[in-house]
Amino acid sequence: MVTVVGRKAIGAGRYAARAKKVADGIADVLRSPDDVGTARRANDPKGPASWKDCSVGSGYAGISMLYSGRISEEGDAAKIAGHRYLARASAFLEGGRGVGTLGIFYEVCGLGYSLALAQQATGGGYTRALNALDSEVCAGARHFCDLVEAAPLGPMARYDLIDGLTGIGRYLLMRGCGPDILARVLSAIVDMTALVPHEGRLVPGFWSTTPPSRNPDAHRDLQEFGHLNLGLAHGIAGPLALLAICELRGVSVTGQEAAIRSLMGTFEKFRKEDDYGTFWPNTISLEQWDRGSSPASRSRASWCYGAPGVSRAVALAAASAGNAEWLRTAERSVESILRVPLDDWGVSHWSLCHGWAGAMQALRYFTDGPHGDRVVEVIDALADRALSEIEAEGLPALEMGQEGLAPGVSPAGFLEGAAGLALALDDYAGRQSDFPWDAALMLR
Repeated sequence: MVTVVGRKAIGAGRYAARAKKVADGIADVLRSPDDVGTARRANDPKGPASWKDCSVGSGYAGISMLYSGRISEEGDAAKIAGHRYLARASAFLEGGRGVGTLGIFYEVCGLGYSLALAQQATGGGYTRALNALDSEVCAGARHFCDLVEAAPLGPMARYDLIDGLTGIGRYLLMRGCGPDILARVLSAIVDMTALVPHEGRLVPGFWSTTPPSRNPDAHRDLQEFGHLNLGLAHGIAGPLALLAICELRGVSVTGQEAAIRSLMGTFEKFRKEDDYGTFWPNTISLEQWDRGSSPASRSRASWCYGAPGVSRAVALAAASAGNAEWLRTAERSVESILRVPLDDWGVSHWSLCHGWAGAMQALRYFTDGPHGDRVVEVIDALADRALSEIEAEGLPALEMGQEGLAPGVSPAGFLEGAAGLALALDDYAGRQSDFPWDAALMLR
């Protein structure tokens, strides 16, 4: 039997006192949404709130999770702060929809996710709002499945964790609502493992017809023919993790086990070795798919791409299938990144998505593996990097949103901002019990 790699109760990290101080500082600065700049862009000083400012990824809903996670320690003070952010996000939705999407990092699924965490932390409440959002998510998911089922290929946003079916499926599983629509989402994902014609070749339905970057000067070969993305945030590691998590919880559809094997076959096919050990490329081009290999060298080690996130997805697949060899692959990948000097990780920020906080959070799920002691040491080193950035320069000015912020301003929100860092630091400092905020990252 293979037991899923999970988070051992490792207690507070070596730099817990520093982590607590920085997290408390962030929580104090963000205590009221009235004190946080709302989309004040350099070219629009009054910038009205947008769907991005209300989402889990970069807005009100995501920041509320920081305070929900602190209710057991702070009581009413945290409950009131979190409710203010939830109320602001709810008011935006009641005032009309923006141009957002249904994905879990956006405003509809995202508000439902944040409300569900607040309900769990407070022991009740928000039932009426959650029921309404559940209905909206289920209706949107059906429409989303219609679109996906009608076209054999499309952009990665149709299935990925951030925008697509993977994140929607995680929300439906968390809420326990719409079992029929969750089954349909899972079936749509399972169907994407089938090969379909593209440019005279056969590629999996997960093939993205768009490049991984919006930079028109980058990935020129991928812009013309598309790519297969292997990351956790935007690639097939996300669907793999969702299928595995559902399987572990007794939720499955026809073909689900075969789909897990198929996805793992792709990871095995494109697994690479360097002087440090096992890793995977971020993307596969059409020519590389034909050849069955990629010349890519090791890239950034983060949650969204690279060993920390992908290894967790592979470990979950191993547990769901009882496959000891897959688990060893995940552990070898973790072992390899532990050997890489931190200066060569390709990480230069403290955020969750592609920074030190996200890598730290993902690696916490390997503290009870064969390299657990070394994992704990590296997590301490990652925490030190993230904390040192803040301590050296002080907490920057924080605003809602994610792009187009004024110089010297950082995002306040969850995925690339201060609230996400504070959540990871609270975990690191041993403050939170089993508050599952990182399920949105598909880590559990």
